[in-house]
Amino acid sequence: YDSAKAVVDDLKAQIEKEARDVKFGREGVAELPTNPKKYTGLYFEVSYKYKDIPMKKMQFIIVTPDKRTAYSWGYT
Repeated sequence: YDSAKAVVDDLKAQIEKEARDVKFGREGVAELPTNPKKYTGLYFEVSYKYKDIPMKKMQFIIVTPDKRTAYSWGYT
């Protein structure tokens, strides 16, 4: 991946492929509190059904300044 947006786009495509009743909610810029100018990325929220179980997820993607490393964490 060459950007946080590319990672987010791929994750969204995977969710849409594997889940039903997908509804994307809020999304925007995410910053790492220790250095918000340097470590930025994106976040998104989504609700969906997976194997008929309702799920909600918040996902964060933060990319290092050299774009060689991406950090991803989510809450489901």
